[in-house]
Amino acid sequence: MSRQVSRLTRRWPTAAAGVALALLLAACGGGGDPGAEPGGEERPTPSSPAATSEAPARDGWQVIRTWSRDEPPQFGVYTADHVAYWDEHQDGNPAQVTRAFDRSGAVVATHRSHAPAWYTQDVWLTAGHLVVEDINDAARRVELFVYDLAEGTRVPLPVQPSQPEVAAAEGRLAFISGTSREGMCRQVVDLTGSEPTTEEVGCAEPGAVLGDVEVAADGLAMSEVRAPETRSRCKELTVLTGGTATEVDLARDCLGWSVAVGESAYAWDEVDPRSPDLGTARGFVHHDGEVVELGPVSTDSIVACGDGFYWEVQAGRGPRIDGWRPGEGVTTIRPASMREGPTTLTCTEGRWLQTRFDEVHGGEEELTFEVYDTAAGR
Repeated sequence: MSRQVSRLTRRWPTAAAGVALALLLAACGGGGDPGAEPGGEERPTPSSPAATSEAPARDGWQVIRTWSRDEPPQFGVYTADHVAYWDEHQDGNPAQVTRAFDRSGAVVATHRSHAPAWYTQDVWLTAGHLVVEDINDAARRVELFVYDLAEGTRVPLPVQPSQPEVAAAEGRLAFISGTSREGMCRQVVDLTGSEPTTEEVGCAEPGAVLGDVEVAADGLAMSEVRAPETRSRCKELTVLTGGTATEVDLARDCLGWSVAVGESAYAWDEVDPRSPDLGTARGFVHHDGEVVELGPVSTDSIVACGDGFYWEVQAGRGPRIDGWRPGEGVTTIRPASMREGPTTLTCTEGRWLQTRFDEVHGGEEELTFEVYDTAAGR
C-alpha cells in the first residue's frame, strides 16, 4: 500500500467505514509474527544520503532527494537533524527497509518489515525517535516499532494499537486500542521521558468506531462514527486540548470526515460518504471563536503545521497545495501542475511540511522528496 493512496485507506475495510473505503483498501498477504525482530532480504537502494541537500528551493520547497524511475521507489520524512527513507510497498511483498540518517549521512537506525505477511504503512520522526507502523491486513494486526536515534536501539511500548490509524508528533503517539464490539479507546504515548508512558484518553460506547487520529504538542483530534451500519449513521469530530474536549460544530450534522489540530486553531473537512465525489470535501478552520470556510479540499488531506493548515486541492490543471495561517487567509504554496502530483502531506516538529512529488509526464520521470519550511519569514 503506497502513500500515494490517500489516508482514506487507513481504516480496516468494514461496513462501518463505508463501501467506498473497502474498495480503496488493498489486502496484502497474511501470517507472520511482528513480535520477532524484523527481517527479510534487503532491497538495493542508492548510496546513503545526507539529511540536507544543496538543491535550490522551488516555490519555497527544498528538494531533499530525487529518485529516477529505474530506482526502487521510496518515501521520506525529514527534521532539521534527521531524515528517514523507506521502501514503497510493492507487488510480491518483498521486505521494506527503513533507514534513519543523521546530518552527516550516517545510518542511525534500520528497520525491516516482516515480509511477506507484513508491510510498512507509515513512518515518522519525532523527538529524537524513529516510529515505524507495520500492518498485516490478513490478520488485521498493527505494530509500532520505535527506535531511539541517539542510541540506535528499539524502545518497547507499553501498549500497541488495534487499528491502522496512527499519528505521531511532538514526541507523542496517538492511536486506538480495542474493537468496535468491545469499545474503542483513545491512547496517547509520551516518548519524551526516560521511558514511554501511556494515557487512555476516553473511550467510545460499544458499537461506535473511532478513527482519523491526529496529535499535537497539547492536543488530540479524532472522529467517532455512531450507529455505523444503520440509516442513523453519524460521524462527528472531537478536539481535546488542555484536558478539555470540544465537539466540532459541523456545518452539516454528522458529515464530519477528519480533523487536524494546530497551535491555536483546528481545521476539518466534511463530506457525505454516499457522495459520488467522495474525494472532494468542504474544509473549515476554527480560530479565535470564528469559523472560516476554506472551500473545496481533497478529502482527508488537511494537516496542521505550526500555526497553519495545509491541504491538497484537485484543480483543473492538476493538484495544488493550499495553506491557511491566521491573518493571511487561504494562499497557494504549490501551484497546480500537469507534470507532477504530491503524495500524502505530512508535518514534523510543527514546522516541516513535506511530501514526495511524482512526475507523471515526460520521458525522464522522477520522484522528488521536498520540504517546505512553514516558519520561514516569520
